[in-house]
Amino acid sequence: MRLLLLVLESQDIEKKGVESLKSMDGIVVPGGFGDRGIEGKISTVRYARENDIPYLGICLGMQVAIIEMARHLANLESAQSTEFDKTTPHPVIALITEWQEGTGVIEERNEQSDLGGSMRLGAQRINLAKNSLIRKIYQNDSIQERHRHRYEFNNKYKSVLEKNGLVISGTSVDGTLVEVIELKDLHVSTGWFDPNVSFGEPGFEERETLENGLLTASKSGFTHVLLNPNTEPVLSSHSDVSFLIRNTGAFTTKLHVGSALSKNSEGKQMAPLYDMHKAGSCAFGDFNLPISNPNLLRVALDYIQGFDGIIQAYPIDNSLNNNGVINEGIVSTNLGLKGIPYISETAPLSRDLQLLEYTKGKLHIPYLSSAHSVRLIKRAKEKGLNVSCSVGIAHLLYTDNELLDFNPNYKILPPLRSIEDQKALREGLLDGTIDMVTSLHQPINPELKDLDFVNSMPGSIGLEAVFKVLQNQFPLEKVISFLTRGKNRFGIEERNFELGSSADLTLFTPFGSSTLDYDEIYSSSKNCMFVGNPTKGAVYGCIRKDKMQLNTK
Repeated sequence: MRLLLLVLESQDIEKKGVESLKSMDGIVVPGGFGDRGIEGKISTVRYARENDIPYLGICLGMQVAIIEMARHLANLESAQSTEFDKTTPHPVIALITEWQEGTGVIEERNEQSDLGGSMRLGAQRINLAKNSLIRKIYQNDSIQERHRHRYEFNNKYKSVLEKNGLVISGTSVDGTLVEVIELKDLHVSTGWFDPNVSFGEPGFEERETLENGLLTASKSGFTHVLLNPNTEPVLSSHSDVSFLIRNTGAFTTKLHVGSALSKNSEGKQMAPLYDMHKAGSCAFGDFNLPISNPNLLRVALDYIQGFDGIIQAYPIDNSLNNNGVINEGIVSTNLGLKGIPYISETAPLSRDLQLLEYTKGKLHIPYLSSAHSVRLIKRAKEKGLNVSCSVGIAHLLYTDNELLDFNPNYKILPPLRSIEDQKALREGLLDGTIDMVTSLHQPINPELKDLDFVNSMPGSIGLEAVFKVLQNQFPLEKVISFLTRGKNRFGIEERNFELGSSADLTLFTPFGSSTLDYDEIYSSSKNCMFVGNPTKGAVYGCIRKDKMQLNTK
């Protein structure tokens, strides 16, 4: 086996960037002192961490790794070692001011102390943490090393860094000195599912092509998405569905097609549901349109029972909306804007649930936005009705107060509602009344979005934000549950972690705090209300069967 070693100067990385690191299979940053090339070393650590390149930091190499984690995972801006910046607000590496000798005597140290610092002559024992990588490598619970440092890990930052993924895997015998660190990083779950996404193709390719939409989904961790019939022509025939399925089979993310309930979504005549089911469609509904004819829904709920289909009923009554643009309430009154009352959602929902009870069919509500809707669903489930529902992440995070500055990215359907509604939606999700979470991903080209608030088209993209913004609001276990449940509702096979089974996995880390930036938006359209939102964690990509998509950012 031949090993090629390449020596790089950290000052060159400061000047030219990390391009020279792209061919590396592993990176070592050795010991040293002084501030020459420090920022280049920190950039190297970040590149290795974000691109999953094995990294070994020795002495100073370990210290710059801690600085990098503090800055970019724990969001401690300007974190530094006091060796290089004595005024840093976050001295994660600092001079040891007290040193306990082996005899128990405390020795005071300062800047004028001899350069030996905390040097201990001869081999010194380091205890290795259970289940750590270094313990697995050495296959022992302790190792011996020589120690010569003046600057050490500042234990004041131990808690905050551990919360953001740092693993302290080796310490001095007395536990006072951090000797070895690791990054607790890669997590794996069963593949994530979004039951309510829109792209553009066919008909609106300028918003989002199928290729880029599915690439966005896989980079965001979703192995399965359910596509709305928000296309031109509307997906209302066997050939329409076949076209989509035939042209998306090569992608990591599996596209599941939701086709129209009525021909061309006109609400007059039922579309050929069984033919579309045979072509691969797994749900039927007229996207963001009311089913004004209750008999059409009744017949459809009866008809789909012959092949275990599912109807999607969008709870919207435009006759009650009165051309409103935001939630009807205090905010709409203060802004002088026409409001959309919650009854425009609950009135059709109540009717549809009555029809469901009569027909004994199978119904999914693609979104809820009000406390009254949550109560209706809860009562329906208590009756034993075969109904499920989703909630958009926007309605879990925001209220209509976000609209006070007239930002059109916050204009969506259904509208953001009150704090009381938000609270009820969160509680409904946590207690199981609400079954799934969706991004409500809806790309919109700028000429339709970047208008005055009243005339702008409603909708926001969200696939890229789902995991990271949810993790900032809910415990990790809950977030993974929200993102993985609901597949079987649409006949999508659930994959488990079993030897020999086909892969259906999402790769992520729950660690690291930041804010969502436009650089993290993969969608062609940039109408994203979540930019600037606090986030936690990151998505590395996903694997489905023999296909894999990994992020390079």
